[in-house]
Amino acid sequence: ITLLIIDECHHTHKEGVYNQIMRRYISRKHNGECKLPQILGLTASPGGANTVPQAVDHVLEICANLDSAIVSAEVHAPELAAKVPRPRTTFDIVEKRPEDPFADHLTSMMLKIHEYLYTADPSLQFREIGTQDYEADVVLLEESGVKQGKRLLAQCALHLRQYNNALLINDTLRMEDAYKSLGDFYATKANTAIDKTDRFLIELFRKNQERLSSLSIDVRYANPKMAQLQTTLLNQFGESTSSRGIIFSKTRLSTNCLLDWVSNNPAMQKANIQAAILTGAGSGNNSMSQNQ
Repeated sequence: ITLLIIDECHHTHKEGVYNQIMRRYISRKHNGECKLPQILGLTASPGGANTVPQAVDHVLEICANLDSAIVSAEVHAPELAAKVPRPRTTFDIVEKRPEDPFADHLTSMMLKIHEYLYTADPSLQFREIGTQDYEADVVLLEESGVKQGKRLLAQCALHLRQYNNALLINDTLRMEDAYKSLGDFYATKANTAIDKTDRFLIELFRKNQERLSSLSIDVRYANPKMAQLQTTLLNQFGESTSSRGIIFSKTRLSTNCLLDWVSNNPAMQKANIQAAILTGAGSGNNSMSQNQ
């Protein structure tokens, strides 16, 4: 390990797990161990202090616990600033796809499910498809359907949420990632139909599966955001073989999609870009439990 990243490092105190790690780190350092990782602490908070002096004291405590030291030049600061590049923030604005037939096809399938729902409850209303607001609507509908014992509503809402997730993935990542997420869901439903609602939903996907599959690999409609991300990564890693970076992603699923993209992208592999998944608290091979 050459780099240890401690997110929310203001928790590095008392008997917190971060502090326990740093105690072992400092102990090894005092015992003369040389090959210790660099510590990178990330935080936007001075802790739970209510006054400036308390905040200062807490920050100093955290700095001590993280084994921080002033390594920047103080006497020759102007000369240092002239030679060492400052961090810079850039914004890459990416235009939307001119055409997105994959998303259009998913939307048309969702509207058919809406029509099926209206036969049971014509008063249902949804916000814009492909948004977090829409997801909130179908989550509430599923909960309501379960509580009222209305299986038609609950099952349709469950499937609509999967379609909406696919639209969100399609907007951020690759079409094939969106298609795979939907395919994986229906693979678990193929032999579980127990009523006409299940049969309607499963048959709707089966009838459209081939079309969705062909659209998902059509390079004419590839996500320009991924092209821009590739350009950015190649520019950064092309400058130095020692470059490192973190791509922040909203969901665990998207981290898996990004890893697959980097691992199977010829340009990325040629640049020797290596990637791995790091997720927060939860269950799974790439995440930690709350106790950890």
